[in-house]
Amino acid sequence: MSHNSYVILIPSLSRGGAESMAFQYGKYLSLKGHSVKFLLMEDRVDPKYQNVDYMVLGCSSLFKTIKLFGKLKFHKDVIFISLIPLYTFSFLIGNYIRLRFYFKVIYTVHNNIEMDFSGGFLLALVNKFYIWKLKSSSNVYSVSEGLNRQLNNLNINSRTLINKVSHSFSPVLRHPTKKLNFLMVGRLTEQKDYSESFNFFHMLKNNNIDFSVDIFGEGPLKESLVDEVNTLSLSHAIKFREYRADIESVFIDDKYNVFLLTSNYEGFGLVILEAISKNLFPIARDCEFGPKEIISKGVGYLLPLEFSENDVLNAISAYKLWEVKLPTEQFELTRSVFSYFSNKSEDEWSQIELYL
Repeated sequence: MSHNSYVILIPSLSRGGAESMAFQYGKYLSLKGHSVKFLLMEDRVDPKYQNVDYMVLGCSSLFKTIKLFGKLKFHKDVIFISLIPLYTFSFLIGNYIRLRFYFKVIYTVHNNIEMDFSGGFLLALVNKFYIWKLKSSSNVYSVSEGLNRQLNNLNINSRTLINKVSHSFSPVLRHPTKKLNFLMVGRLTEQKDYSESFNFFHMLKNNNIDFSVDIFGEGPLKESLVDEVNTLSLSHAIKFREYRADIESVFIDDKYNVFLLTSNYEGFGLVILEAISKNLFPIARDCEFGPKEIISKGVGYLLPLEFSENDVLNAISAYKLWEVKLPTEQFELTRSVFSYFSNKSEDEWSQIELYL
């Protein structure tokens, strides 16, 4: 493969699945000797990504972003890697306005592209445009098998490329405790649907189950989520912690028993695999697409998307059955799941050289 120049389009480099994938693309391509630059919309870069070569557009609106993209000049042989539909739309329209039509774009799809955009005409239009571009491209990746099936059903020719598993398998010995100690990690956004987790914890409270919760993350919904916790009288048990750059040190803290994820959707759900690699029992909602694929391999519990109090109690029962297993059995099961996805990741990433 000859050495090329790549520009990776991603709104920011904060912690998240798309951001992690963008970084993985950059690292992989750099190791292959290619030139890589990240083009960001926001000046938001996680400390672990500080060493990458990036440029910030700093636009506050869709139309300004389109206008700026139209002004930017790229070498004709640059290959673009797209990860977010709205940002991709801005990039494409900005270039089309300037009558620049011939450039190669590699699309990486993370989430459900048939979302309900009722009430949002512009977003619905962007999404239709995005699907049309995917259908006309031969360079499309999706980050889970379920998402790949959705794309194929829409007559989009895509290949699966899950997030690169870069962390190690380092299981932690966790001792049974009277109080259930939950860990949650993620941006405080609508996608993560923390309100459903508060519903989960309220049901635990109603059943006199003692618990504590640490939520590590920042985001636009923090104030409203704190208010919601106070309204439900759960502030004694649920604590909001600032996101930490060394988040792995949180996963290896042996005070936690359970990792909870209540997202509306997850492209893959790498954070679940991160919990499993540290022998932390995951409970996740059965959202599209990735959580089911991971938990179905034998570690964790899958909550229905619309769960009841009985479902919550079943999840706790599943954890209790896990809790009494011998550590050697826990480690063997978690290693099996981790190894499966680690090997799958290596296999898929070793083949992308054929298509980049």
